[in-house]
Amino acid sequence: MEKIGRVARSVLSLNRHREYTHLMRMLRLRPSDRLLDVGSGDGFWTVRFASQCARVVGLEPDEQLLGMAKRLHTAPNLTYVRGVAE
Repeated sequence: MEKIGRVARSVLSLNRHREYTHLMRMLRLRPSDRLLDVGSGDGFWTVRFASQCARVVGLEPDEQLLGMAKRLHTAPNLTYVRGVAE
């Protein structure tokens, strides 16, 4: 099962550079910005946002994804919190 997950992530990540470029163009983040990433998932995008901002908080309700984010995608100006936005 883990091998299938790795293969799927590999295939799905082919367009991530393009997605990132598009997101950065849309968000127009500045170094002084603070960002809340609602539904931060495994933190893939959250840590990238943190490279562009002063402070980022990733909000994620799923405990497993939150744990993955904390293990895989960290930065000094990034915090992950378990919770929902509703």
